[in-house]
Amino acid sequence: MSDAEVTLQAVLQRAEANERTSRRRAFIFSLIPTVVGLIFLGFTVVQIQAAQHELQSTSQQLSDTRNALATLEPLEQQTKQQLGDSQAALQQANQQRQEAEASRSQAEAKQQEAVVQQRQAEAAAQEANSKAAALQQQIADLDSQLKDRLQKGSITQFIIPPNEVLLSLKASCCNGSGELFNDIIRDQGVIRWNPVGVAPTDGFNSPNYATYVLRRRGLIGDQSSVNDLRVITSPDVGDIAVFNYGYTMFYFLDEGLKPFVIGMTPLDILALDPAGLGEPVEYLAVPR
Repeated sequence: MSDAEVTLQAVLQRAEANERTSRRRAFIFSLIPTVVGLIFLGFTVVQIQAAQHELQSTSQQLSDTRNALATLEPLEQQTKQQLGDSQAALQQANQQRQEAEASRSQAEAKQQEAVVQQRQAEAAAQEANSKAAALQQQIADLDSQLKDRLQKGSITQFIIPPNEVLLSLKASCCNGSGELFNDIIRDQGVIRWNPVGVAPTDGFNSPNYATYVLRRRGLIGDQSSVNDLRVITSPDVGDIAVFNYGYTMFYFLDEGLKPFVIGMTPLDILALDPAGLGEPVEYLAVPR
């Protein structure tokens, strides 16, 4: 082989080597964008997956938030209702407080008025007590004078001795009035005279004693008195004869059919000849 051939062959070998090197370089350089693209694509895929995961997480959070909102809506309504109820209760409480203050003001005014009325009542009571004491003294003085006049006057001669058998002989025969007469006789010396008395333990005046006798026997009601009896012109045994000075006496007949009266007087329960008391003012019918 000649030198030229050797040299050509060497050149060809170098050219082939350079060509192979160039192809390798070209291949390598062509791989770089691909690798870079693959790397970028992988990074993009990772980013997309991360974004998808975040999106799913956000969607879940959004769903949870919506569920929470749906749960909170009734609570919101309930809270609004409670707020409305609280406001209504507050208004009612304010109204009640205003009413209570008004009531307290009225109560204070009434209390002050009651204090004034109490003071006036106390003053009136003191005045009434003074007048009552003076009246009691006047009554006592008049009662004493009346007893003196009765004892010194002519009425004592008209007193009929308390012979129960004699007086009741005719009194017990008519209209069932004997028991009434006997009740009065039993009161002699037991129930005393009291010009203002209204009870057996205190004593009675003449009309109050007659009322007491009729109530005790059930001939009139507990709220009635001799003033409610019917006025008559002609008495029967057991009726009432009313004389001057308020003497209210029961009318009876003795065994000779002579009238006599019996009832409370300042001297005691006495049986009297009616002539000693003067003419009757009126007669009252006692219910049978």
